[in-house]
Amino acid sequence: MKKVLSCFLLLGSFSSFATVIQYNDFSDTTGLTLNGNTQVVNNNLQLTNNIAWQGGSVFTTNAISLINDSSFATSFSFKIDNNSLGGDTDGLGADGLAFVIQTQNANVGGAGGGLGYQGINNSVAVEFDTFNNTSWDNNNGNHVGIGINGNVNTSNNVNEPFRFNEGDVWNVLITFDGISKLFDVSWSMETDSTKGGSISRILDAAFFKVVVA
Repeated sequence: MKKVLSCFLLLGSFSSFATVIQYNDFSDTTGLTLNGNTQVVNNNLQLTNNIAWQGGSVFTTNAISLINDSSFATSFSFKIDNNSLGGDTDGLGADGLAFVIQTQNANVGGAGGGLGYQGINNSVAVEFDTFNNTSWDNNNGNHVGIGINGNVNTSNNVNEPFRFNEGDVWNVLITFDGISKLFDVSWSMETDSTKGGSISRILDAAFFKVVVA
């Protein structure tokens, strides 16, 4: 399967000056580190080709601080298409993709059911999982989950009734309130990502450890 995405990222304390990272397309990837099978195709980031056991990731090259109760918002779009390998009871396609915030370095991440974040300490991941790995996926092969500190056993997840890997464009909005510590995710095939599914969790911004489940 092919996985393609584009993104916009706004970080900082919203009451002061914010750091803005914006890519309208990826004709220029300055500031990003592309890993594994990731490549630029038609000015989009393609994380993997339609070949078994591939993995790719993209991280900002330089770390961005979230200290002093900083908040952030990010929006991006992704599409998963050309599924002809693997799959589970709901159809072809595996394993999905994840948006990851982590404190390690710009080239971590793995393939398969680990979705590029398994085992990464001090991390938060939003996974768009397209394969049923039984118990650790709550027996659902099409869901969104929030993974903490590299744990892919995302009991905090929401099933999505429309398959992610049907070639549709999905729009995602992720926000974090540095005061309330609320980490919120919404996604939709509509231009307004808040018109679809959502999931949230309270986080500790300093170490990305859950303080309220």
